[in-house]
Amino acid sequence: MGVDNSLTVSDLEKRLEVKILEKEKDRLVFELVGIDAPIANTIRRILLAEVPTMAIEKVSFFANSSVIHEEILAHRLGLIPLDVDPNLFDYMQEGAEPSELNALKFKLKVQCTKVAA
Repeated sequence: MGVDNSLTVSDLEKRLEVKILEKEKDRLVFELVGIDAPIANTIRRILLAEVPTMAIEKVSFFANSSVIHEEILAHRLGLIPLDVDPNLFDYMQEGAEPSELNALKFKLKVQCTKVAA
């Protein structure tokens, strides 16, 4: 093929430009210029993996009379972003019981009040 796609750290330092577009207390918007898409995607994946977050993991249903299956509803609940600082909690170790130190507990009680047509 005759194409050298190798990348050294010094080459990256010369080509890479980071433009900070927004900077807030808990949010940073930036643009990477002069970098290939696979490298930018690698950086994105590392950032997503390393930033501590909390999400709904276990859902228990006591009564579900809706048309949405429990598995679908549980998955959708897991996609809701929680406005919680994960640094205030301990990481839950394998086999540990949930407690106020390592977990959040929510109770959602809703009822459909629309009359079926």
